[in-house]
Amino acid sequence: MELSLQTLTVAFLAVFGGWYWWRAMGTKEQAVRVARQACERADVMLLDQSVYLSGLGWQRDDHGRFRLRRTYGFDFTATGESRYRGRVVLVGQVLQSVEFEPHRFE
Repeated sequence: MELSLQTLTVAFLAVFGGWYWWRAMGTKEQAVRVARQACERADVMLLDQSVYLSGLGWQRDDHGRFRLRRTYGFDFTATGESRYRGRVVLVGQVLQSVEFEPHRFE
C-alpha cells in the first residue's frame, strides 16, 4: 500500500483539527468554571451558564514559550434586570485575568 503526500497531508490535518477541537473544548469548559467562580465571588449571577470565544491570538507565557491566548466573553447580572459583560483571558491553560464591566449593585 502506497500513501501519497496528499493523503498524508489530509490525514495530518484531520488529526490536528481533531486535537485542536478537543483542546479548545477543554479550555472553554475551564473558562466556564472560572467565570462561574468569579461571579460567585463577586456576588453576581452568570447568565446562560456559558462563555463565547471573543478573541484569539499568540502570547508568550512566563517561560517565554508562545501560547494561544484565548479571550472568552460572558454575560452576568447583579440586579436581575440589566445584562452586563465580563471577560476571561487564558494563556494556554493558565488564567490570565477576569474582568467585569462596571455594573450596578443593589
